[in-house]
Amino acid sequence: MASQPVQVASLSRFLSTPLEVLLQISSYLATPELGSLRLVCRHLEVSLFMSFSHEFFTKRAFVLTEFSLRALVDISTSRFAPSLKYLIINLERPPQLHFNTPENHAVREEYYSHKCLINSGQDVELISQALQNLPNLETYGVRDFSSQGRYRDGGDEVWRPYGSETFRRRTGNALWAPSSGTYPSMADVEYVYHVFLTSLRALARAKSARSPARLEIILRRCHLPELAFNIPPYLEPTILPVLQDLKAFFLDMGLTTFPIHVIRTGGNNQNHSGHLVAQFISKLQSLQHLRLNFRNIAITTSRPFLRWLAQQPFTSVGTSQKPTSPDDPSHEFVHRPSLPFLEQLDIGWVTIDPYTLLNLFKSYKSSLRRISLHRVTLSNDSSAGVYMKPNAWARFLTQSTRLGLEITSITLSQVYQLRRRTSHQAEFRDPSRMSVATNIRTKGWTGSDWERGSRDLIESVFVDLPDEDDAQDEDETDVPMPDFMFDDSEEEMGDMDDESEA
Repeated sequence: MASQPVQVASLSRFLSTPLEVLLQISSYLATPELGSLRLVCRHLEVSLFMSFSHEFFTKRAFVLTEFSLRALVDISTSRFAPSLKYLIINLERPPQLHFNTPENHAVREEYYSHKCLINSGQDVELISQALQNLPNLETYGVRDFSSQGRYRDGGDEVWRPYGSETFRRRTGNALWAPSSGTYPSMADVEYVYHVFLTSLRALARAKSARSPARLEIILRRCHLPELAFNIPPYLEPTILPVLQDLKAFFLDMGLTTFPIHVIRTGGNNQNHSGHLVAQFISKLQSLQHLRLNFRNIAITTSRPFLRWLAQQPFTSVGTSQKPTSPDDPSHEFVHRPSLPFLEQLDIGWVTIDPYTLLNLFKSYKSSLRRISLHRVTLSNDSSAGVYMKPNAWARFLTQSTRLGLEITSITLSQVYQLRRRTSHQAEFRDPSRMSVATNIRTKGWTGSDWERGSRDLIESVFVDLPDEDDAQDEDETDVPMPDFMFDDSEEEMGDMDDESEA
C-alpha cells in the first residue's frame, strides 16, 4: 500500500511533462513504438494526436484494392479526415501468377478481387465516396513509386501505399509495380490509363461536395497513353467542370503519350504528335501552375506540342507551310492555348530550341511570375541561322531579359547545352573564379525586376565545351535574335525547324 502514492506521483510528473518535450522524445521512436506510446493513456494520445495526424495522415497513398480503398473511406469518416490534404493513388496492384499452386491461393484470390473491383466500377464509387468527406483535400495525385523520407523508421524506408504491407502478410508476395524501361508493357499502359480515367470520374462524381484544386500525375516508370487524354462527348458534362476548375496540373509524359501521327493535308505531311494532350490542357482555363516533364522523348516528337504551347505557327514536316486554314480537318490541333491565369511554369526533361522556349515565356508574360527549368537541354536551331556559342545558357538568359517579363523568380537545375549531338552540363560559379570548376548545378533568382536584376545569375552560368568546339566557334557568325522576338506587338513568332535531335 505504501508504494501506491509513489507510483501516482511519478505518473503525475510524467503527465505534466511539457508538450514540446513529449514531441522531442517521440521523435526518436520507430512507428510501432510511437503507436505503443499513444496507447499508454488518454492524456498522451490527446497530446500527441496533432503531430501524429500531421505526420501520418497529411499525405497518404492507396492502391486499387478493396482493403485499401475501404480504409480510405474509413479514414474519410474519422477524426483524421481534416488532416488529409494530399491523396495519392499508387499504381501498384496484385500480381497475376500463372502457377495455380496451393501457395499462390491467397494471391489468386486478391487478384480476382482486384479485377472485379476495377471492372465493376466499384473503385470509382469508393474513391468518390471518400472525396466527399475530405474537407481539406488540396491535391489528388497518381504515382508509380513510393516516396522517400520515412525518417523515424530508418533512412531507406519509404512511404508505401496503404494496404501493401497487409497484402504482403496475407499472401507472402509484394504488390506488382509497373515495369521500368523506355517501353513499358501493354498491361502497365492499360492500367495507368484505367487509374487516370477512374480518378477523373471519381473527381467528377464528388465535385458537388469537394473538388481538390491540384491534379498531379507524377510517373517515373510507366506513362499515360495518348488515349487517356481523349474526353468523349458523353463524359464532357461531368469531367469538364473538374478540369476547368483546376489551379495546378503536373504531368509526366513518355513515349506512349506521344505516338507520331502524320497527316497528309494539302500535299504536305503534318506531324500531329501530342494533339490530344494539347486539347486536354486547353480545357484547363483556370490553371495557375503547369508542370510538364518529357521523359525519354526525342525533340522531333515533342516539338509540335511545345510549339503549340508556345503559340507558334504550326509547321509541316519537311516544309515551311503556313498555319492551316480553319476549314482544314486537322485545324483543331493548332488552336492556341489561352491559360490566362498561368502564374508558374515548370518544364523538365526536355530538349528544346531557345526560340521556342523564349516564345513560351513571351506567350504568357502577362500573368507569368515564376519559371522553373529542370534537366532542360538547349538545342541548336540551325534553320534560323543561329549557331550555339560556348555559353548558350548565358545568351538565352540575356535574350529573355528583353521580353518584358514580370517574373519574380526563375530556377535552373541540372540544365544542359546540346553541341554536335552531345549534351554538356552547365555549372554555376563565381565569375571572379571562372576557371575553377564547381559541382553547383542549381541556382535561382528572385526579385522584382528581371531585366535589371538578372546580371548575377547570367554571369554565374558556365558551360565547359571541348577545346575543338571553342576553336570552331571563333569562326562562326553570332547571328542576333530576330527583331520579331522582342516586338511589343501580339504577332505570332516565325517558323523555326530544328534538325538536331536529343
